[in-house]
Amino acid sequence: MGADKIWGKVEITALCVALVDMHKYKIAGQHLDYEDSVFEIKSGDILAYSPTEEFDAFLDIDPIRKISSILDIKRSTDRILGPALIDFEGHRIEVELPQKDWQNYVELRSDSAIKGLLASNVVFPAILQAMNYVRDLSSSQLEDAKASMRWCRSLVAKLQAANIAINGSAEDTFRSAQEILKEPITRGLSDILEELHRTNA
Repeated sequence: MGADKIWGKVEITALCVALVDMHKYKIAGQHLDYEDSVFEIKSGDILAYSPTEEFDAFLDIDPIRKISSILDIKRSTDRILGPALIDFEGHRIEVELPQKDWQNYVELRSDSAIKGLLASNVVFPAILQAMNYVRDLSSSQLEDAKASMRWCRSLVAKLQAANIAINGSAEDTFRSAQEILKEPITRGLSDILEELHRTNA
């Protein structure tokens, strides 16, 4: 099995299995209790085993090099208007925009001059809510979330790398979300101001 096929909590038990039939098999250095005993071994018989061990196989931790690694913004299939919805239960955080908002988002996304505005209006609220979600988990719930949700592993790794407490106050979480997204509110306001200046020029 390739390494890309495993993730999360893994249990492993090592077995030594006979590949061929062995007649009058004798264990080298066997215990004196066995004296000169020999054994008839069939292919597939277990000759030895190790106790089961557990380890965490998190091979895909990405400390949010790109926000797209943990966040998907998608178009609603059945809502034209209404609030944006968020779902934390997959490997990526999913933000669902109603169709009208999605169309506006697509048009704005193509303009590199207002990326900060999108970050402050769409990405920042989603990441802030994700951090609040993580903050409210118990220790055991957090371990389960990291094992089952890639975005949670990546976000926690990013916070730990930046020496940011996972269970800080609401005020700390608000400030930390801005820090890891490189000041989205500041960038959003700057984009609006630049757009106004460009329009009035």
